Amino acid sequence: MFLLQVYTDPTSEFDINLLEEDLDGSIAHANMLGQCGVITKEEAKQLVDGLEKIRSEASNGIFKGNLLDEDIHFAVERRLIELLGSVAKKLHTGRSRN
Repeated sequence: MFLLQVYTDPTSEFDINLLEEDLDGSIAHANMLGQCGVITKEEAKQLVDGLEKIRSEASNGIFKGNLLDEDIHFAVERRLIELLGSVAKKLHTGRSRN
């Protein structure tokens, strides 16, 4: 497998290994947004609950990235939108991937 493919394939072991850290960081960010009043506390709770559901799905082998996702971060975002709808898009408020 080419290095570029390994790096960009959300189903690769390399990307899957980042999942726990990605979820932890996203949960912390959602909680911060709620505590600062950027989003409502209810929206923050929905985000955290959705992210924990993704963690549970991953532990049970249900959640996996696919080749349509750019990377594991996009796979999480896609699944969160499937679970929560538009509130999921608020997770990236004030956050940059760069």
